[in-house]
This record gives sequence, C-alpha cells and structure tokens, in this order.
Amino acid sequence: MLFAALLALAAEPAVLNARDLRWLESPATARRLPAFAPTRTDLPQASAIIRCRITGGGRLTDCVVVEETPADAGAGAYALRLARFFRAEPRMTDGSPVKGRLVDVPFRLSPPPRSAP
Repeated sequence: MLFAALLALAAEPAVLNARDLRWLESPATARRLPAFAPTRTDLPQASAIIRCRITGGGRLTDCVVVEETPADAGAGAYALRLARFFRAEPRMTDGSPVKGRLVDVPFRLSPPPRSAP
C-alpha cells in the first residue's frame, strides 16, 4: 500500500509556477474585483500563495491556500476569491497540456488607502 502511494506521488507532475503559464485572463484584466479588506488594518502588505488545479479550459479549480503571511491577515481567503478571474492558455509554451496540472499562484496585497478623517 505504501509503495502504491509513493508511486502515485512520483507520477504526479511537478507543480507549475504561475510564470510558467500564459494568462489569458487575470484579476488585473477583470473589470469588477472585490476589494481587499484585510482582517488586520495595521498591515502595510500581506501575501498568499494558492495552489489550484487547471481545467481543460484553463480555469483554476480546487484551490487551497498553501502559504499566507501574516497568517491572520485574510490574504489567503481573498486570493481564493480571485481564483475565478484567472484563465490560462490550455498549453504551455513547449506545447504540453496544462489540464489537470497544479499551479501555485502568488499574491501580494495592499489594503486600500485610508480615507482622511
């Protein structure tokens, strides 16, 4: 049983980096994005990495937060909400398909500017 599990892990292709893909759509191209409202207002910046599976159409699915700094800032939850705005080219530059592959997508977030009192 252990051997079968190790064999399955070895067969899983390496996790892609977001820079390995050509993005057709991303949060930067979306017209209406939910605002980042950090759970802590004393932070100048927060970051998160989500790991998602890529569908045949290049959409992200089954996303999970794999890293969030600081852990209580809410950046991971926000990144998960943005995942629906991504769509990648269905093939990488070398021609290999991306369907079913995992990709790590990093986010660096800044809270909205505070309004003057």
